[in-house]
Amino acid sequence: MRKLITILIALFLFTGLYSQEEVSKSAVDSQKVLQQKLDTFYKSLDSLNLNSYDEYVTLEEALKHPDSVYKLVLKRKGYKDFPMEILKFKNLLVLNLRNNRISEIPPEIAELKELRVLNLSKNKLTELSSSVCKLKKLIALNASENQIETVSRDIQLLQNLQFWDMWGNSLNSLPIEVRNLKRLRFLDLRVISIDDDHQKNIESLLPQARVEFSFNCNCH
Repeated sequence: MRKLITILIALFLFTGLYSQEEVSKSAVDSQKVLQQKLDTFYKSLDSLNLNSYDEYVTLEEALKHPDSVYKLVLKRKGYKDFPMEILKFKNLLVLNLRNNRISEIPPEIAELKELRVLNLSKNKLTELSSSVCKLKKLIALNASENQIETVSRDIQLLQNLQFWDMWGNSLNSLPIEVRNLKRLRFLDLRVISIDDDHQKNIESLLPQARVEFSFNCNCH
């Protein structure tokens, strides 16, 4: 189990998601939230047995064994566009594209029908489009540290989603359709300026989930 946890931490890259200012202001609270965040993430993936699969870190190597690629980690590759070669990996369970420069996810991503974990953090996305919402087996989605302003109403199609990280985006609200995410257990909306009324509305739409917000001072 410890080996699996180590692999998951490396894959999903929670470290570095918190600003020094936020941690210094409330280090204890931040640590508690992070632990809850990690616990929920691990629990959602317990059934996948990810430590039994090799991890590929280059497209070149992965393309030599397309049917055997279950975990693909392509972080910090400088991609401006989604690499369409990824679509060759029909058995892919985990895709990590953290820290690239991707601004759009193509509709073809829906061809990755087995995908369970998707990390799009630290890219250049401005919306969470319907393309991502077609990944119906997705369990965990990390879209933190982009410039996302809108979330598609098709988010409701992610009926298996349990873990959703939107930390540090440009949202003002979420579509009412999030209420259909009945399996969602954790949603991180910190470092986003969402007013108190919208915060309460989101919590009412997701009573079964733990939703984390940053403190909103309503300053004028």
